[in-house]
Amino acid sequence: MPDASLFQMPSRCAFRRDDERQNRQWNSPSLDRIVPSKGYVWDNVRLVIHAMNVALRNWGEDCLVYVMKEYFRKLGII
Repeated sequence: MPDASLFQMPSRCAFRRDDERQNRQWNSPSLDRIVPSKGYVWDNVRLVIHAMNVALRNWGEDCLVYVMKEYFRKLGII
């Protein structure tokens, strides 16, 4: 595991195309804990947009994936 002093938060969201930063907007960068009980440790966080983090917290990843698949199916993408 890297030394915590070497950790630099990425300026880009894994689900967003640009690195524009805004303060608590739907598309602001947000750290998501993959397994909430493990806390904010190096191998348990991912950078997402704020809206996705709220959806993950409220409904979980399974629900979010289901909604996204249904939306893409409706668009004819899958």
